Amino acid sequence: IAVEFPWLIPLIRLLIKAPRNRVVDTLYWWVHKLWKGWAITRRVHPVKITPKLLWTNARHFLKMEA
Repeated sequence: IAVEFPWLIPLIRLLIKAPRNRVVDTLYWWVHKLWKGWAITRRVHPVKITPKLLWTNARHFLKMEA
């Protein structure tokens, strides 16, 4: 993520130092899912997506295990 968005480096360093607990783990999960979803839609399958298809894909993607 830092390679793509270098302005996030201070936040990434802060998250690396954060203790492991339910909140931090949930935050990491969301960051992972959002980044992976963004990368797939922008790089792997760069096609135009309708709002309905975006909603359907997001629901399906969030149900998958990490």
